[in-house]
Amino acid sequence: MTSETVEVARIVLRLPPFWKSNVRLWIAQCDHAFTFSGISSDDTKYSALVANLDAETLSYVSDIVLSPPNSDKYHTLSQRLITQFSDLETQKIKKLLTDLQLGDEKPSHLLRKMKELSNGQLQDDFLQSLWLQRIPPHIQTVLSASSEPLDKLAIIADKVSEIVGASSTICAATTVPPPFQSSSCSAQPTMDSLARQIQELSLQVAELARERNSSRH
Repeated sequence: MTSETVEVARIVLRLPPFWKSNVRLWIAQCDHAFTFSGISSDDTKYSALVANLDAETLSYVSDIVLSPPNSDKYHTLSQRLITQFSDLETQKIKKLLTDLQLGDEKPSHLLRKMKELSNGQLQDDFLQSLWLQRIPPHIQTVLSASSEPLDKLAIIADKVSEIVGASSTICAATTVPPPFQSSSCSAQPTMDSLARQIQELSLQVAELARERNSSRH
């Protein structure tokens, strides 16, 4: 390849945007781009790769960029990127599987965090299973009657959570200390009311699921 041809190849070459969630596949795509453009020079491939990285990504490989090896620059940089971001994704998945809990957040907020951590690497069915394990049993009971997509299940879960929270607040606000406790809020009626609301919501969800299924046939 002449110097003029190399210059043309540099102009034509367009590497795809860096893909943190699957660096190995991104490197493979870059390799094909180099081959298609007729670029085989290690220095050229290395420089093209560096030029295509954003500031955050460069910070992970700054030692190589500031002091590149004498040979195999492209291979060294590409392998570091694969190793570095594979480790980061592993840490995110580990956090998703073991550390993330509902706490005081809405179920939909928990689901959003789980999706952010999974970064599209987990199927919805598996993500739904993990999410259900982290929400209260009474919400799981309501959702078990539904075949809605995961995002809609999160909205239903938020509604059930609001019902539970409202009932608890009412009871706490009307309760007075002994010896006047006999005229205060009774826990049993509150729980009965809550159970009825959850049952009604479960029936509504089941009815929506039936309508959804019948419309498909």
